Amino acid sequence: MYALFPLGIIPFTYVTSFLFTAESAAQTFTMFFHAGIILVFSTLIFVMRVSPKLELIGDSLNYILRVIPSYSLATSMYFDSSGSLMANLRKTTTGEGEDINPDPWYWTNNTLDIFLMGAHFFFWTFILFLIETDLSKRIRKCWQCCMKLTFPKMLEDNKLDSDVAFEAERVA
Repeated sequence: MYALFPLGIIPFTYVTSFLFTAESAAQTFTMFFHAGIILVFSTLIFVMRVSPKLELIGDSLNYILRVIPSYSLATSMYFDSSGSLMANLRKTTTGEGEDINPDPWYWTNNTLDIFLMGAHFFFWTFILFLIETDLSKRIRKCWQCCMKLTFPKMLEDNKLDSDVAFEAERVA
């Protein structure tokens, strides 16, 4: 995961930098965002996945937040250090969540995170390509040309209503 983490995080961070106009704001947001995801959200979701009443919510959030590369790194670190503990607790409690396989290479454990790092690389690089090539403007121009979205010209012989003509004179 440590070797694959840069492949997923660099394009993701580059794409999120386009949300800001100032470089300092983008850097500050990036540092606090990833620190918050790694330290706060991953810890909170780990605790939720161990708590019998919150297992189902924790499992759902665990899958949803994997769209963020830094969360995938954090959850794989947690599973490497405490996966067997979590699996044993899930077997002994009567929570609503499914039992967890203690094998770190099981698909829903670290293997999924490794796969997602590669997917993050391709997805966020594709989004970056779309942003950098300014494809949205090109598509919009093509759409306008194809659909001939032009406003009709105002005919000179159109007579204005007397109320409209009076209001135009008053404003002038």
